Parts: sequence; C-alpha cells; structure tokens
Amino acid sequence: MTLDAALQTLVDELKTEYHRSQFESVFKRKTKHLSGPEKLKVKMAITELAKPALGVVDLRKKVPYDVFPYPFQGRTHYFHNRAQQLFEQGLKAYKGVFTEDTKQQILALKNQYNETGTVNAPATSLDSFIAGHPYARREERMNFVSPVSFTLADGQLFKASTVDISTNGLQLKVESDEQVKSLLFAQLDVRFSGLAENFVISGEPSVQYRVVAIENSEPYVYLRLKRLETDNNKAFRIFIDELIGQYKHRYKVNIDHSLQRVKARAYEALWANAYSGLKLVLADNKPTCCALASEANRTLLNSWQKHAPNALSQLMALPWVRQERDALKLERKQSRRQLCFFRLSLPLNKRWHEYLIPVTDLSNEDGWLPSLFALKQAGYPVQAYALTITYDRHRMSTFAELQKLALPMVNEVKVDKLALSKLKPYQLEERSERKLCVVPSDDSNLEEQFGNALSNALFVHKDGTKWLPKVAGLMPFSEGLPTAFKDAGFWLSDSEKVLGGRQLQRQLMDNLKRTNEQVDLPAIVVLRISHLPGKETVIGRSLNTYKTFSEAAEYVNFLNDDGDILALHISGSRSNACLSDAVRGELSYISRYLPHRASEFEAEFLQCKAVLTVSDVTESVIALAALVQQPNNMLQQAN
Repeated sequence: MTLDAALQTLVDELKTEYHRSQFESVFKRKTKHLSGPEKLKVKMAITELAKPALGVVDLRKKVPYDVFPYPFQGRTHYFHNRAQQLFEQGLKAYKGVFTEDTKQQILALKNQYNETGTVNAPATSLDSFIAGHPYARREERMNFVSPVSFTLADGQLFKASTVDISTNGLQLKVESDEQVKSLLFAQLDVRFSGLAENFVISGEPSVQYRVVAIENSEPYVYLRLKRLETDNNKAFRIFIDELIGQYKHRYKVNIDHSLQRVKARAYEALWANAYSGLKLVLADNKPTCCALASEANRTLLNSWQKHAPNALSQLMALPWVRQERDALKLERKQSRRQLCFFRLSLPLNKRWHEYLIPVTDLSNEDGWLPSLFALKQAGYPVQAYALTITYDRHRMSTFAELQKLALPMVNEVKVDKLALSKLKPYQLEERSERKLCVVPSDDSNLEEQFGNALSNALFVHKDGTKWLPKVAGLMPFSEGLPTAFKDAGFWLSDSEKVLGGRQLQRQLMDNLKRTNEQVDLPAIVVLRISHLPGKETVIGRSLNTYKTFSEAAEYVNFLNDDGDILALHISGSRSNACLSDAVRGELSYISRYLPHRASEFEAEFLQCKAVLTVSDVTESVIALAALVQQPNNMLQQAN
C-alpha cells in the first residue's frame, strides 16, 4: 500500500502512539481533516507497522560485524551494536513492544550492508564492557515453564505460566489485561499449581512476591517478580534451590551475566598491568593517600617519590584540589573534575625542592609559561600533568587518575630568569604529616580500581597479520565529560574515529608491534569533530607533530573557536594475555552450559596483544592553549 507524502507523515507521527491508551483520541484529532478512505489507509499502515513482530532477528554471518545473543521475552535475537540500538530505541518508542516497524528497520540495515559490501562497510564495531560493573545476578535463574495462578489483594484470581525462576525471583507470562498492566509494585500471592502436581512440596506452595517490572508484548504481559523478605515459606525456598541444582542441566540456565563478568574481569586485569598513569585513593577523614603500583607506572611513581616521598599525598590536600573534591561531594550524580598543573623540581642549597603550580594561576601573570619552558630546556625536571578526580559516596573516598601530558615544551622567546619568590607559594613541605601508602595493583583490588575508572581502554587483538582494537572498556559514569567522549556509539562504532583516523591508528599499532618489551606510548591527539547531515567526520592530529607549544596552542585555539573539539591522552603497552585462576574457575563453570561460547571467548582473549588507555584531557589542553595568545598588534596587522 503506497501513501502520498502527507499521509506518510501522519503515519510516522502516529505509529508510536498505537500502544498507548489515548491512541484513538489522538488519531481522531490528527485525522479529522481526512476523508473516510484516507483515515482507513492511515490506520491500516499504522497497524501494520505497530503490530508485534513475529520470530527472531538473526544477523549471524549476515553482517560484517561481531554479533551477540540478545535475550528478550523468552526469545534470543542475534544483534550487532547498531541493531541493538535500533531495537532498544524501538522498545522505547513503542512502549516496550518489539514491532514490525523496528524489525524492518533492522533488516533494512542488514540489506544495506549486503548492498554496499564489506569493502565499503565501516570498521568492525567493538565489543565492550563497563569497567567495575559486577555483571552478576544474586542467584541463578533457570528457564522453566510451569502453570501458576496468582491472587491480588482484593482476592481476584489470574492464571499465568512461569518463564524463568530463581530462589528469590520469578518471571510470569500473563494474557494481556489492563488491570495486569497496572500491577507495578503490587503484592501477589503466587500458587505453583504445576509444581504441586509434578513434585512433592512440603508446606503450602503459595509464595508472596512483589511486581518489580512489567513488559508489554501483545497478546501477553510479562511480570518480573521479587520474593518478599517477609515471606517465611522456607520449605519452598529449599525446594527451589534443589530444583535448580538438580534440573539446570536439562533447562537453560541464564549465565550471560557470568560470561560478561568473566570477560570484564579478564580484560580489567590486563588493563591494570598496562595502565601507565597513577591511580590515587583518598578516604574521607584519613591523612593517608593510597597509590596503586604496577610495572607500567613504576617509573612515574618513583619520579614523584624521588625528592619528596609524600608529594602525591600533599597534592591531594592542596587547597585548589580540595576545593574540587568538596564540590564533587555536593553533586547529585557522580561526576568528575579535571585539574591541570605543572610540577617543577629545583636543586637549591644542595637540596631538591618540589613545586606544584596550577595552570589557573599561570594566566594571572605574563611570563610564567615561557619561564617554565626555559627551565625545561635547561635540563630541569618540568612536567605538565592532568589530575582527574571523582567522589564515591558509597565508599566515602576520592578517586583520582594522574596523567603526564606529553607536550612540545620548546620555548621560542628569550625570557628573564624566574624569580624564586614567585615559586614560594607553590613549594611542597619537606616533611609532611600526610603519608603515602603504595599498594600493589593486582586481581584482589580490581573492583576498587575500576569501580571509579576515569579513563576508557581499547584492547588490541591480532587479526591475521593486523593488530586492531576489538574490545572497549568504558568508564562507569559519564557526568562531567565532553559529549563525544561519553557517547558509547562514538566508541563502539569505529576505533579509527577515537584514535584520530586511519593513519594515526596505524602509527600507534606499528609502535606497539615494534618491540616485545612493555613500552609506554604517550601522545595527545586532538580530534576535530564535524557533524554533517547523516554523517559524522573526525579529523585527528597529534600534538607531538608540532615543534613548539605555541604552534600546537594556535591549532587548539583555532579548533576550539571553530567547533567541536576533543583532546585525548593515549598511552599503550604490550600485554601478556593470560587468564587468572579465578577467571579460569568461572570460565569452567560457564563451559558446562555454554561450551562453545566459553571456548570462543578464551581463544579471542588470548589474541589480545596490547592495551591502549584513552583519557579525556580536553579541559586541560584548552586551558594550556589559552595561555598562548597572539599579541594584539599582530592581530591588528592580520586584519
């Protein structure tokens, strides 16, 4: 059935209202100007698009992307990341119903790939996990179909069937009914009539549950139930535990979370060993700051402890750092702040003195930046850093990541000697009551490390003769980040975008392959993001390509004035992929139920050759570039 443009516009506008109770009234209001036949055409088109889709979508071997199982209401689809996005957008638009419209959009995407071919297709989408996420259910959930009945508080009785069952949870499938759709948070008495007929259950097989989620998929409604803590039917609890233990080899046990947990913990262990920055933890009301040490960050940690053993703990206690920590504690959602500063070490009177100078103070007086660069060229230890911090209310602790910024610190002008009096306010104490505790980074503290991760990671796998990013580890929150950095689609659609383009990615991969030893690859890549109709383009450039910081700053200032800019600190090192005993134990359990997926994961994981840590330093780079401004007379001459 073909429709003209005006009618098609109406269909597109009204189709997502179909599963809402006010659809008829909205339809009448929007179509009152149409004739009877036109109304019929529009309604038929809407009904066709909004009706529940039959069957499953299986994209395995049909698209040039990694495909994964996606369970939904007792059925398993096989999607890639873009298909999953379309599917979930469709559920949101159609009030939880997987419709024919959504299915056709996904299939159209598949057809588009088939037409263009894999040569012109985008780079393979990345698999991913959320850093620090537990990926664990409290208990095993077994797919099990059995008739039940449940009673409402007013005594009304409904018949249903189970979809899956666990010790403290249950999912029911009920024929669609307006009253059933309104049962969210209602208390139900569930009687397991089917179990009572087939098994001997001591005690009354009636259990109290509360409805915690409702999914509408006409002609059925799915109720997710949680057992009430006040329910004292211990006999039934024992029975369910024994049932799952004895029969899970016959029925599918939902262990997708277990496999995702194994994946996350295995890759986090690689990430922890490869992270070249410093992770700091400062608990409330405790003077001791903890730093996590690994082989990858040992050189950086030693440089901070060489002249002042407690310099890192003093850094976290400085007023300009403490001010940001206090502000984070007041945030409604967990967020992050970033501070940029210079660290300077000078030998005076046969003793080394440490100075920490925030970039915000450098803008108050001319000459600071050239003087620091002059000291750097003279051979003194001068280094720019980005300190990113967040506050965890549950742990009542501040978590921080400290990254060394690789900048072209070359001075172009002669400067006067820096007066030591200007440095005095920024000098660290030689003896401080604030102590630093160095803790080895290992499998025992992965949760503390990555539960508040402030960077993302790309895990590079060997694919034939090429090395390519295949898996992304994403930080667990997004508040306080640039829009592009917190966009999961930006990270997972194409690794070349994140790394600044094909050429920069190839350079990074070549550098990683050049040596078998662990080697740090610090670089700052500035991305220029252009949003064109139907297309997003990303152009990247490394600041290491500039000879002087003035040139780099001019480029950053130009991009910042012109549009969307993202600055990334990228460090990387080779990794020795091996599974810990704990991960192997969990993988062995998974292989009992999903042996092929356990084997696939292990084979893929062992191909991981390197880890890239990618941190957002946009705020720091812009602040540094702002210190370099062209003189007014030069601007006037240019005009």
